[in-house]
Amino acid sequence: MSAPDLIALPVIDPKQGADLTITQADAAADLAGTPRPDSPTMPAYQARVYAEHAELSERTQKLEAFTGSDTFRTVDTHEQARMVRQLNHMRGYRDVLAERIAAF
Repeated sequence: MSAPDLIALPVIDPKQGADLTITQADAAADLAGTPRPDSPTMPAYQARVYAEHAELSERTQKLEAFTGSDTFRTVDTHEQARMVRQLNHMRGYRDVLAERIAAF
């Protein structure tokens, strides 16, 4: 991450079903020629979806890292299971946001 406005967003390409990694600043232009997220021509709700996706992606990565750590193995097994379930839901939520972004 070289600048605050260059947040990598994993996005599902609906045509290929593959993950793509694009920057938040270029996501709209790369997907169907829509305006940049910080563009005054982009509806506010779409900009919020980009921001929500970026925040959720960061939180998901942090929880993924934690679940692979030695500290995670010291947590009660029931709590580990809840954290893994939470992570799976976060991934699904993130994927839906990525689909929405791809459709803009």
